[in-house]
Amino acid sequence: MAKKIAAGYCLCVMVLFMISILLRAFTWNVLVEILHIDNAFTQTVMAEKQFLIGFNTTLQINWAQRYPFLKRDDVVRINRIDTFKSKVAALEKKIEQYTGEQLAGRVFFVESAVRLENALAWTLNENIVDLGDGFITELIKQKDAGPCADGLADLHNFLSALNIDLLYVQSPHKICKDDTISGINDFSNTNVDALLSVLSTRHIPYLDVRETLHQENLDHHSLFYKTDHHWKAETGLWASGVIAKYLNAHNGFSIDTALFSPDRYRYEVYEKWFLGSVGRKVTLINAEPEDCTFIYPKEETDLSFQILSRNIDTRGAFDVIYDYRQVEMKDYYTHVPYSAYTYADNALITMQNHKRFDGKRVLFIKDSFVNVVAPFFALGVEYVDVLDLRQFNGSVKNYIEQTKPDTVIVMYNPSAMTNETHNMFDFR
Repeated sequence: MAKKIAAGYCLCVMVLFMISILLRAFTWNVLVEILHIDNAFTQTVMAEKQFLIGFNTTLQINWAQRYPFLKRDDVVRINRIDTFKSKVAALEKKIEQYTGEQLAGRVFFVESAVRLENALAWTLNENIVDLGDGFITELIKQKDAGPCADGLADLHNFLSALNIDLLYVQSPHKICKDDTISGINDFSNTNVDALLSVLSTRHIPYLDVRETLHQENLDHHSLFYKTDHHWKAETGLWASGVIAKYLNAHNGFSIDTALFSPDRYRYEVYEKWFLGSVGRKVTLINAEPEDCTFIYPKEETDLSFQILSRNIDTRGAFDVIYDYRQVEMKDYYTHVPYSAYTYADNALITMQNHKRFDGKRVLFIKDSFVNVVAPFFALGVEYVDVLDLRQFNGSVKNYIEQTKPDTVIVMYNPSAMTNETHNMFDFR
C-alpha cells in the first residue's frame, strides 16, 4: 500500500513538473520574447526568472582582447576549448532555465522530493553527508594532483623570470583531516596532500591553512557555515591575517597585522537569514537557516572598488564591497548573503586602499572562498587585484605583465582541483 501511495505521489509531482517546464518555456519564448506581452500572468510565471536575471546580469567583456595570449598555440588551444565550452554552457543554461534554479515552483518540487526521501528512508543524493550538529557538506571525488602541480610550476617559472613571487594558499574543505566518518568516500584532503607534496618537491612556496587553523587550536567545523560549503566571513578575516603574516615573513612585506584583529571590527548579524548551497538542496525540511555577518572596520577606510563586468567603479568606505540586494529580504531560496561580499564571483576585481602608500600590489587568483578574504586583506596593502579563471578568459600572464604585482597568490579550496567546467590550474 505504501509503495502504491509513493508511486502515485511521484507520478503527480512529475506531471506537475512537466507542466511547469512547458508553461515557463511557452511564457518566456512566445508570450514575452515574441509577442512582448507584459501582464499579471507573465509576471507571475516569470517572477523568479526575472529576479534572478536582474541579480546576475553582467556586461559581456572580451578579456582575451584586452589581455591577449602571449603565444599563438595558447590562443588556438584555448579558443578551441572555449568554443566547445561555450556551446555546452549555452545548452546547460537553456536547460537550467526551465529545470533548475529558475524552474517555476522549484521549491515545491525539491521539497516534495525531500519529503518522499524522508518518508521512504531513501537517499537521493549520496554526495551530501551529515557531519553532525547540523553541519552538512558535499563530498569531493579523487583527482590526480599532477596536472594541477604542473600548472602551478609553469606559473612559478614565468613569475620567477619577472622577479615576482608566487604563493599557493590552500584553504580547507569543510571535512577536517581528523574527521572519522564511516561509509563515505571524500578525497578532499588526500587530493590536497598529494598536491602539496609535489609542490614541496618542486620548491614552490605554499601556505596550508588547514595546518594553521589546527596550530591555533581552532574548531574546524565552526569556521564554516552549517548549511553552506563556504567558510564564514569571520574566518575570511582571520585568513587575511594569516596570509599577511606569511608575506611579512617571507616576501618582504610590512603589513600591519593588527589590522586583522577581530576587535577592530564591528559585526552586523542577520539572524536566521541564510540557507546555504547544501541547505537549499536538502531544503528547509532538513536544514535550518543560520546567521550571516557583515563585518565593518571601526577605523576610517577609503577604498576604490572596480568591477568592470558589473559597471561598478566607485570609491568610499569599506561598505562599497557589499551587494546589499542579497539581504534586502529574507528569501532562503533566491538570496545568497555570502554573495554580498564583492558582488559574488567576477572575472576581475581591482581595489586601491587610499590609506596605504606602500606601493605594494597583490594579485589573487581565486575561487569563491576568497570573496571574504580579499576585501579584508586590501586593508593592509595599497593595491589588490582579483582574478577568477572561471570567468576570466584572457591571458593571466599578459595581465601579470601589464600590472606587475609584487606577489601572485593562488588561493583555492580543494574543490578547485575537481572543477569539471574550467581548468582552474591553467594560468596561461
